[in-house]
Amino acid sequence: MRVERRDARALRVTPERGVYDRRSEARTPLHPFAVGDRLKLSDMTTEIVKLTSDGRPAVCDFLFERPLEAARYDLRTWRDGRLESLPVMPIGATVTLTAG
Repeated sequence: MRVERRDARALRVTPERGVYDRRSEARTPLHPFAVGDRLKLSDMTTEIVKLTSDGRPAVCDFLFERPLEAARYDLRTWRDGRLESLPVMPIGATVTLTAG
């Protein structure tokens, strides 16, 4: 998965196989995704930037209400069977996270 720090409050996430894995996550075809779709949570909005050929989100922007350095955010990644802290990257930086 590639994670890019777009600006003070935004991350772009590009998973290798798309956001949803059809083997383990079901989504009805009656409500397909579209580029530009947004999901608003309390302090973050996810926007679909690109879709896979089968209609799953391929690239998503995660837009936070405050800069990522805000104390309320605790970015984490799953590594070696446990959650680990993910340091806040400088604007413009990209990191590749591997499954493990």
